[in-house]
Amino acid sequence: MRRAEFPRRLGTVTHCSVPRMNRTPIDSLRSNTATLFRPANSTLRAHVLTWEMPRFRMAKQTGVRPSPGAASHQSGTVPGIRARSVHRGSLRPGTGALRRQKLSGHAHEFLLLAILVMSLTIMRANAADLLNDRAITIHSTRDVGAKRSALIRYLWGTTGFPEHRMPDTVITNVSSPVKALTHLERVDEMRMELAPGLQGLAYHFIPQRPNSELVVVHHGHACTFDDDPSPKDIGYGLQRTIDGLLREGYGVLGVFMPHMRPGDCTGHHDDMFKSPTEGSPIKYFLEPTALGLNYLQTRSRAGHFPKYKVFHMAGLSGGGWTTTIYAAIDPRIRCSFPVAGTIPLYLRVGGSVGDREQYESGFYGIAGYPDLYVLGSHGRERKQVQILVRRDDCCFGEAQHDAKALGLGYTEAMREYEVRVSATLRDIGRGSFRLEIDETAPSHMISHHAVEDVMLAELRKAR
Repeated sequence: MRRAEFPRRLGTVTHCSVPRMNRTPIDSLRSNTATLFRPANSTLRAHVLTWEMPRFRMAKQTGVRPSPGAASHQSGTVPGIRARSVHRGSLRPGTGALRRQKLSGHAHEFLLLAILVMSLTIMRANAADLLNDRAITIHSTRDVGAKRSALIRYLWGTTGFPEHRMPDTVITNVSSPVKALTHLERVDEMRMELAPGLQGLAYHFIPQRPNSELVVVHHGHACTFDDDPSPKDIGYGLQRTIDGLLREGYGVLGVFMPHMRPGDCTGHHDDMFKSPTEGSPIKYFLEPTALGLNYLQTRSRAGHFPKYKVFHMAGLSGGGWTTTIYAAIDPRIRCSFPVAGTIPLYLRVGGSVGDREQYESGFYGIAGYPDLYVLGSHGRERKQVQILVRRDDCCFGEAQHDAKALGLGYTEAMREYEVRVSATLRDIGRGSFRLEIDETAPSHMISHHAVEDVMLAELRKAR
């Protein structure tokens, strides 16, 4: 999940009729298509303005964290908001500069007030177009199969899930991309050609004392697994996750998100939705894991690596989102641990909205997040432990929760959907779902507590 990344088109200001006097600017700006009203005695005419919020990005290098107020670009006439389009000459095309326009003093003040209110409330308004996914629509094992099949059709169309595809290139015994790993035998590199100009990358970390199980560790919007190896909770925690798993004998498949890897750290996930493809571009977030598992499941003798019998998955941020989606699609994943990756759409505001893959209506109209949690947990010996960070400085933490708007405090709102998902799994039979709120992590990360006391502890129970 990117740091406070928002949908690009958030709000418009349109000409309309005179408001009732008891209607406030807040009332007028609560939806994504906000309406700016004029007083009855004013000559002001409103004009269409399309705004873009500044884009906050997760740091691309370990230890570099933009402050919540740092923007990658700012322009336009309101600080931090850029004009994207113009109408009726109120803006000069291609710029954010307002042309001079004759306004009465009262109208001018009202316009400034309305724009200020919009800039202050836009983070709440951007959630208005998200689907309401509160309801759980899975009630039987048959529903599980039907939902999974529908999601696969949406993602891959007639070609179906890539169950036989393999990585295009596998290079054995490469230099480790992560320093200070103990109990590491060797590292292999896998590359997958997903689409023109889009290559997937994964690293297979082979343990010295394998236990016949492997954990996919999926990164988010960052381009290296090589973060802080110290015993303190510093960095994003991918190094300590991989190191802890190797120590316990688990193989690790480290996977990067599209356009977020060494050699291609550009991001641009929204741009992927502009290219035509069969199915949905969301498949590109899942295929590196699928192809990697296909190889690891079938080529152990030829590749001279351990024969893995069980597969699990964990991920941070965008990797936590990928873990949620992939576990729902592929029942080969037994235990899954999405960290700071998702909450249901009906609970999201501001920084928790995410990139387009997080809220694409066609996909989540088939299965909202509570349904996906059921799909990722259902099955014999399957479980999902979702980890949220209370002090998260990116997304899905208490600071990004709007208790007033939602009518529930942070803990109560999160526990409410946990109870409903768990109850659904009990009714269907087989599988379990649990939510862990990490109270120790100081920021957006996989903490030592999450690795040692949650992931490894749950994996030991599952063996």
